[in-house]
Amino acid sequence: MTVTVRGSDVVARLDADYQRRTARAREAFLDASWTGNDATHVVRRDLVQSWKRSKDSGVIPDDPLIPRFDGEFRPAGRLEEAMGPIMARLNHQWEGAGIWALVLDRAGVQVLPAAGDPAHFTSLDRMGAVPGAVFQESVSGTSGATLSLVRMEPSVVVGNEHFPTNATPSVTIGMPLRDALGRMQGLLVVCSRVESATPLLIPYVADLADAMNERLVATTDHGDRALFGEFLRRSATPSTPVVVMSERFCGMNTAAQQLLSAPHEFELVRNEARDAVAGGRSASFSLSLGGDTYQVRCRALESGSGPYGVVATLHRVTDSSTSAGAPPGTRTDAQPARILERARAHGVRALVQGERGSGRGHLAHRSGSLAEVDAADAGHDPRRWLDRLRGLLTRRSVLIRDIDELPADILRAALTIVDESASWCVATAGTAAGTWAEAFPVVVTCAPLRQRRADIPSIVSAVLSDSGNADVRCSAEALSVLTTRDWPGNVSELRRVVLHALVAQSGGRITLEHLPNEIVSDRPRTSGNAIDRMERELIFEALKNAGWRRDAAADALGISRSTMYRKLRRFPFQVPSSRT
Repeated sequence: MTVTVRGSDVVARLDADYQRRTARAREAFLDASWTGNDATHVVRRDLVQSWKRSKDSGVIPDDPLIPRFDGEFRPAGRLEEAMGPIMARLNHQWEGAGIWALVLDRAGVQVLPAAGDPAHFTSLDRMGAVPGAVFQESVSGTSGATLSLVRMEPSVVVGNEHFPTNATPSVTIGMPLRDALGRMQGLLVVCSRVESATPLLIPYVADLADAMNERLVATTDHGDRALFGEFLRRSATPSTPVVVMSERFCGMNTAAQQLLSAPHEFELVRNEARDAVAGGRSASFSLSLGGDTYQVRCRALESGSGPYGVVATLHRVTDSSTSAGAPPGTRTDAQPARILERARAHGVRALVQGERGSGRGHLAHRSGSLAEVDAADAGHDPRRWLDRLRGLLTRRSVLIRDIDELPADILRAALTIVDESASWCVATAGTAAGTWAEAFPVVVTCAPLRQRRADIPSIVSAVLSDSGNADVRCSAEALSVLTTRDWPGNVSELRRVVLHALVAQSGGRITLEHLPNEIVSDRPRTSGNAIDRMERELIFEALKNAGWRRDAAADALGISRSTMYRKLRRFPFQVPSSRT
């Protein structure tokens, strides 16, 4: 696993005249007297874009301290064990050389003390470059370390190309550290003073990273790659929930995360699957989840050295949808739109419960054309509001929005009108708990957006289409930010963000720079669970090894082309547009 970095482009960036021009561009950028476009005439575009992201995230360029990890810091044991001996040797080899090194974990947190020329240790300690220091673009600004974390590849930042002032006297080189599976386990960061730096430092650091990678490879569990390969093959159909587990980790695809949203449900599947394949056999069993029965098919994965993991797929085998004769308050989350259609066909009133802004009204309208009355309007003129409800119900089906927010006296009168009407009625509410709930025998749930992230790309497309801009596209990186956010305001909040980005863009493509600053800066600092990180990194490696040809990378991973495109839309890295 050889890291290849060319140092030829660094020669020009070490030039004193270039550094003076870069200093002026940086100062003007921070003073807002230059735009990003102005700065790109002097500094590379990718660096200016990193400056903009750093500035938009609220990073203070003149802060003398490196941010610390928020919480109890626990070093990554395997990375610390593998890198510790090499870092200890550097303290002797680099004495008087004017260079020093840090090791970061995959989240950009320093896990070992700095190593290298002892002359710099006092200033590093003063800046806070100690275990637990955080080197992430959103909190510490542009550097070789932060760019490597963003790109997942080697990066070099020279002098005044840095965003934080305390780093401008230095050259910082970031080199990803990967294990035998191609997973990025951490980052080697080597630094030197600009005045003493040389392009020869680049290949030297690359060789050092190779040595560290070999240490990681020596400790890799080779069963992990086979386990993850099986996970990718089983996940080729995105609607099928897949759970993968070994002694080292557990993970789920998006469909499984949505189905097993409660921790006890995941624990139930995990424990049952492990028991079912005890002794290395494959098996299947049934579980009741969310009102439906699922067949869980488990396969134990073995190699010559014995079992190394289990893959479980879940298949719904019964549909316990609520029917006309169901008791009051019966709840089902299975295919709610179809249930509402059935309820309307049978003339049975229905309730759509869920968080505000989650799309309850939109779900109700999928059952067919509806007139609307909103509980928020009832307080202004109750008599007029009730008369309107009565009039609408004489001639068509009606949606009552937020029925649980009606004052008690108006609610009683409204339920009397609904009971006397022959027209179908559906209502939305935060919960089905209330005296009025008996009037709505069929209850379906509209899950919050954070529990159905797989719907976000289609919702974004629908918002753009509904606004008359169906030809506008969302970049893979921007879509990744949208799909990893929790969306406390649900679909309503997502719609506002997409419309904001639509107005900000001008070229028919929404990118990160068009999203509101608080959305970009609020994205998670880690890249998901272990499975998400592993999947993203293996796909990245497969693409790079295939010369960014999607078809070849898909073949290498054993997945279809359509699955590859879905993965590219999901994960936050961009494939060069010149490739197909």
